[in-house]
Amino acid sequence: MLYNGEEKIKEGELASAEDLLYRGMAAYSRLLQEYPELAVDDLCIEEGMWGVLLWNKTLDLQQKPKPQTYPLKELWERNQGALPQLEDRFNREIH
Repeated sequence: MLYNGEEKIKEGELASAEDLLYRGMAAYSRLLQEYPELAVDDLCIEEGMWGVLLWNKTLDLQQKPKPQTYPLKELWERNQGALPQLEDRFNREIH
């Protein structure tokens, strides 16, 4: 779902992207709860962070506020050091 949400952003379908990304984040969160060892794997962290970043961008572009709680919030807050590289990736690939 994260990939499909990313594709919807590229197509300019922000509402669909937001929905797909949120559902993908929820599924990814469940996966990390089931397999906590993945929560320390760099590639898994990057994938989760990428999903949240894309979801945040869809909210920003639609001028919607970010809710107080959302899937992967803990991962997002714990790994802010990865954000500059992800922002660069977003600017190269999406923006």
